[in-house]
Amino acid sequence: MLGDDPEQPSWRVFNIGDSRVYQYFDGELTQLTVDHSVVQHLLDTGAITEEEAEYHPHANVITRAVGFNEPPVPDFSSVALIPGQRLLICSDGLTKELTDAGIEHFLRTGRARRAPPTRSCSTRSTTPAATTSP
Repeated sequence: MLGDDPEQPSWRVFNIGDSRVYQYFDGELTQLTVDHSVVQHLLDTGAITEEEAEYHPHANVITRAVGFNEPPVPDFSSVALIPGQRLLICSDGLTKELTDAGIEHFLRTGRARRAPPTRSCSTRSTTPAATTSP
């Protein structure tokens, strides 16, 4: 969603669990969000390596979620709206199938299939497909 300050246009991004937001800009893919998972905690504390994380037995155990009898507690951040940037909002359904290099390839080549906008979406709204800012 768009930020509130018209003087400094920005995207307001959020995530919970292992949903992610990526930015592709100027030839570089950046993960903008941090997973809420046991494996991410182990990575953050240095208990395991990136390679170990890929095959860790608790790879699907999340520490925050929607719908578990508690109010959801997502992380929020703002990202500058930059002409030419692409944002990707995705679940682990994509990131379990594609590596970061695969995601980068589709965002770089523009070969990602875009979802058609819905009636209620403006031209700047994000959809589950890659979105290019104006």
